[in-house]
Amino acid sequence: MAKIVKRKGRWVCDHYRNGKRARPTFETRAEAEDFKRELLLSKSVGGGKLEGTSIAASNVIKSMTLVNAVNNYYELETLSKAEKSRPQEQKWFEILIEFAERNNLKFVHDIKLLHLQKLQKELQAKNRVEERQRFIDKRRAKSKNPAVRKLVGTPIKMESGSLTNSAINRFFNTYRDFFTKCVQWEAIAKSPTEHLENLEEAPRIRKIWEDEKINQAIEKAYEGFHWSNNGKPSFTDTAWAGDVYYFLAWTGCRPIEACNLRIPEIDFERNFFWATTRKGTGKLKRRMVPMIPEVANFLSKKIAENKRRVIGIHADRVFLTRVNTPVTTNALDRVLARIIKALGLQGYELYGFRHSFVTATGDVEGGNLEHTRQLAGHSNLSTTQGYMHPRVERIREAALRTAKVRGLKSRE
Repeated sequence: MAKIVKRKGRWVCDHYRNGKRARPTFETRAEAEDFKRELLLSKSVGGGKLEGTSIAASNVIKSMTLVNAVNNYYELETLSKAEKSRPQEQKWFEILIEFAERNNLKFVHDIKLLHLQKLQKELQAKNRVEERQRFIDKRRAKSKNPAVRKLVGTPIKMESGSLTNSAINRFFNTYRDFFTKCVQWEAIAKSPTEHLENLEEAPRIRKIWEDEKINQAIEKAYEGFHWSNNGKPSFTDTAWAGDVYYFLAWTGCRPIEACNLRIPEIDFERNFFWATTRKGTGKLKRRMVPMIPEVANFLSKKIAENKRRVIGIHADRVFLTRVNTPVTTNALDRVLARIIKALGLQGYELYGFRHSFVTATGDVEGGNLEHTRQLAGHSNLSTTQGYMHPRVERIREAALRTAKVRGLKSRE
């Protein structure tokens, strides 16, 4: 993985060559970038370093196979992104490479818009088979014939995977970025995804947490879960998750921002804290969030509790599990799923706490979306509007206020 960094006033292209680490230095970043591109193109033709070869040389461009281009794409990823998304991206590119082999598309410039549209249709057909598989399995499970019930899970016609239109669109968003990089490498003149349209996605309806249900969920988290383990009574302590849910409900932070919150990022004198997250390319983003008295008191008590029982490398974190490990969003999702099931609810999610906060803030602030946007930490007002879900009671109240200020006569 080639990486360009600045050390002691010079630019270094840190990479591995034939199993050995190499770090050539350059006066300017542009020279380092040129060397990196030459390095990637030399790998694409399977040889060593190309001496005196132009990046735009036609024989190098046409020799870039799809497999080598994918490997070059991996080389450009940051370390944080590679660790997080590499397994999923490998699955997506395996589908693209397998499709290309079936259609005799060896080089990058062989892939056209029609080929990608064909791949979209194939993945949609795979999705339809999956839906059919679920329908047949339900019928089999309800059958009174034991032999038919045993067939649950048996593939019909062909083995299928569960791919929704939104999942397919995510596939092709990665392909768009990949082919854009190929254009930058001059392996192709134009990206075949330039005029490729996304598939229509079903609208996602997210239930908004009512205040009463939020309180019930937090109380259930503090209570924990009693269950039986081979006849022996057991107890799962989930109070740590209740702390995070309480914090999310009062601040409207993203779940990952709560997981990342550290003690030095809290300023009790000026009543704010820094919320940090990594989005997109993995770059750290920070925003200042004001603290109301309820949140300040809660955090001060939480920090005092942590100082009494937590030592080691995670001592600066605000939210930890019962075994003093950092809280993750996956762990919060798993606990919340048990809470939702215990309360007999459906359709509620962890991110719904944030939507509920933005909706409540919008109701209080009225038409002032700018305050709501800043509290939510959004860059655009359109994003904030997508988080707001007007309640029926608020719409009815708005209709009553409008009726009072108008001069229409009632026919009572």
